[in-house]
Amino acid sequence: FQEVITHTLVGLELLTYKMNVSEDPSVIRIMNYVSKKHSCLRSWLIPCLLEFLSLNRHVRYPQKIFEIGDVVLVNEELDVKSFSERRLAALYADYKVGYEDIQAVLYSFLRILGLKFKVDRCKKDLMIDGRCGSIRINNVEVGYLGEVKPEILLKFGLQVPVAAFEISISRVYELWSASINTVSY
Repeated sequence: FQEVITHTLVGLELLTYKMNVSEDPSVIRIMNYVSKKHSCLRSWLIPCLLEFLSLNRHVRYPQKIFEIGDVVLVNEELDVKSFSERRLAALYADYKVGYEDIQAVLYSFLRILGLKFKVDRCKKDLMIDGRCGSIRINNVEVGYLGEVKPEILLKFGLQVPVAAFEISISRVYELWSASINTVSY
C-alpha cells in the first residue's frame, strides 16, 4: 500500500453529497472559509481517499492506498465541543476486488498487534448491503470495512470496484494498551 496525505479541511459536498449522506449535524463547519473546498473539518478519511483515487484514474490498477490522519468529531460534553481522533483508512481499487481483499489486510494488521477482534454484519450508507462489517475489540466498535457502493464510485468518476476500511487508531491503541497492562507474568 502507498501512503497518501490529504487535507483536514475539506468541502461539505465531499462529506455529504458525494458520499450519499444527508446534511450531517456532526460536521464542523468553518464560519469564514476562503474556499468551498475548505469549508469544514473532515469527520472521516474515506471520502478524501476516494477523491485521491478520482484524481489518479490515469494510474494503472491495482491501486492500494492508505492514510493515517486526524479527523475532528463533535462532542457537546467537552468545553471546546469537539475532539480529534487518529484514524487509519485503506482503499483497494482494482478490476476484481472485493470484501475479502480488504478484509485480509485489516485482519493481518490487527493480528500483528496481537488483538482479538470480532466482525459483525452492519449497514453503512457508503457500503454495499451485505458486504460490510463492523470491527469490534472487547465489544467496542473501532471501525468498519466493506465494498463501496457503485453509485458513490460513479460520483467520483471511478469505474472499478473499491474495497475499504476505516478504524480508529486512537481506540485501538487504548484497547491494545489495556490488554498489555493486564497481562500477568
